[in-house]
Amino acid sequence: TPSIGVAAVQIGGQTLHAFAGVKLGGGSTEQLIEETLTNKKAVQRWRRIDVLVIDE
Repeated sequence: TPSIGVAAVQIGGQTLHAFAGVKLGGGSTEQLIEETLTNKKAVQRWRRIDVLVIDE
């Protein structure tokens, strides 16, 4: 089976982490929130979204 990232790209989507602007790796919750809120592209995606479909 393909990795999640590869499967997402094949259907024109992206992983939840990529969409949300959350980097993989260590860090506190506060650090993750700060990084996400300062990621202009991620903030724009969150503001434009009407529906978020998560398929596991």
